[in-house]
Amino acid sequence: MEAIRKLVRGNIRQYGMIIALVFIIVLFQIITGPTFKFVDGILLQPMNVTNLIMQTGFIHIMAIGMMLVIVTGGIDLSVVGVATMSSMTSAILLLRLIPAGASSTVQAMGILIVLVVLFVVGILAGLINGLLITRAHLPAMLATIGTSQMFIGIATIISGAQAVSRMPEVFVNAMTRTFFGVVPFSTVLFIIITIIMWAVMTKTTLGTKILMVGSNEKAARFSGLNNDSVIIKTYIISAVLASVAGLIMLGNYNSAKAGYGESYTLQCLLIAVLGGISPLGGKGSIGGVALSVITIQILSTMLNMFAFINSFIKPMIWGAVLILVLYMKWSSDRKASKQARLSA
Repeated sequence: MEAIRKLVRGNIRQYGMIIALVFIIVLFQIITGPTFKFVDGILLQPMNVTNLIMQTGFIHIMAIGMMLVIVTGGIDLSVVGVATMSSMTSAILLLRLIPAGASSTVQAMGILIVLVVLFVVGILAGLINGLLITRAHLPAMLATIGTSQMFIGIATIISGAQAVSRMPEVFVNAMTRTFFGVVPFSTVLFIIITIIMWAVMTKTTLGTKILMVGSNEKAARFSGLNNDSVIIKTYIISAVLASVAGLIMLGNYNSAKAGYGESYTLQCLLIAVLGGISPLGGKGSIGGVALSVITIQILSTMLNMFAFINSFIKPMIWGAVLILVLYMKWSSDRKASKQARLSA
């Protein structure tokens, strides 16, 4: 019984915010129904659900990458920059490799080349971040802020500071197709990635090494672990996932623009922390991040239904929620630590 009580208390601490937001969703569904009609649109209508799922995919993928880095005790603030650069590179290549009226063979080869370039861009971006942190010994926060601006600058230069739109029809159709009329292709992709990353974190030595480095970097090094190699690998994975997210953004919006989605960095941080990731490293799960991203996106969709909440107010809300979640987590950890000392 004591073990069950501890498990329940732990889950309540970890997912308390999620439980509260689920309650808000139910309340919001009631007040937007036919009886109480205070805003336009009902959250759980099929069209809203589909849009919600489509908007969740790329943010979730970026958040998973950031989660891996945070578990090692670092942080990757360049995920949006990598996504922007990859999205812009993919857009330019797609327009040049797949002209109007191209044959199916040309279309297939063009998309294949784009995918290869996409992964190369992600690997190089992650390698730059990893080397700056492990070899140049720059603080992760400063290094990734700098590279984020650099990647956005590259996207601006190659696009001539212009938006690139009207992607080939075959690409748009592939990225926006839905299964069962509700589940978009991008969602299937992020579910597959989520399962793969869950397996990496729970079933492989790399996942164990990531947790070891985050829990105690010095102890991991003294045990013979190559910390620098582990850290570089996590930044490469994070950047590759950000590149994939950039491709999904391109497919969803049928356009790419340098600087687009800058507020997603804050959302990725919020998703990671809300999902139970310790900002100090050494603790985190893919399942918590998956639940967290769905909750944040539902809240974002709810906010979009209020006309007075515009794109300038939402970052303020995300910042306030992030501070609140960090404080609640710090308070919970402090209370748990105090109880552990008293019971020892």
